[in-house]
Amino acid sequence: MGVMISLPIGILFGLGALLAWGVSEFFAALSSRKTGSVKTFFWSQVISLIVYTSSFVFFFFSLPSISFIEWLLLLIMTTTVIGGIFNYYEGFSLGKVAVVSPIVNAWPLVTLFFALTVLRQTLTFAQMIAVLLVIFGGLLVSFKLSDLAKLKFKNSARGVRHAIIGSLFFGIAFTLLDPLVTSLGFFIPVFLQKVIQIPLSFGYIKMKGADISFPKEAALPIVLIGILEFSGVVTYNLAISSEYTVLIAPLMSAIPMVTIILARLFFKEALTVNQWVGFVFIISGLALLSL
Repeated sequence: MGVMISLPIGILFGLGALLAWGVSEFFAALSSRKTGSVKTFFWSQVISLIVYTSSFVFFFFSLPSISFIEWLLLLIMTTTVIGGIFNYYEGFSLGKVAVVSPIVNAWPLVTLFFALTVLRQTLTFAQMIAVLLVIFGGLLVSFKLSDLAKLKFKNSARGVRHAIIGSLFFGIAFTLLDPLVTSLGFFIPVFLQKVIQIPLSFGYIKMKGADISFPKEAALPIVLIGILEFSGVVTYNLAISSEYTVLIAPLMSAIPMVTIILARLFFKEALTVNQWVGFVFIISGLALLSL
């Protein structure tokens, strides 16, 4: 007789979010190679907003009464998301992926810290071990030791500052999302965040003088990114509606695992020992959460 693995509904929603975001990152890599990261980011966000708006109308969502504090939190969250994304891209443009990627993907540690200290959420000892396994497994998966060995310290330090800032911004944004989902529901906070984010992003990009004409050569990946990003956010918000952020956010450390599995399947990219160890850590953490 096989062993039955049962995960709480919140954890299942969380796994749905990391799957959607992991596939989204894969298509983002494809699109960025064709048309650049700025166009990929901007137009995928536009597509995502179209999906949000269509859902808002189709499901007859209505805007609740929103307090000044909630608007302020929405504005801060949106600003930190934009700051995280642009520092993420700037880190990659200046530094090496093998250094920048693990640092940026450490944002769940920031959210974990704030969820424990500011939101006053708690974990059992077993849950703490499980989330730490997933986080460190995700970090191991997100780079190759062979790439690190080839780096020179002088060059590898470039982009680190932006990577750290990006990680902090993402960690803060996902912390702020918790009280907003609690008070406004799983849909409205991110819908309003997108409404605020698009014009702010447009203004920032134009200020930098970047070209954001629609990239026809990458139209399909960009549409898929927008749809997957929407799916990831909605399922993540449903997850933190059922479970504490302190438990769900660390699961997002496993997003690189999904992207790397797809790269392995489609591009035949070889996996290193540390990535295999990372996979074992992630699976062990998820198994521990099911007990």
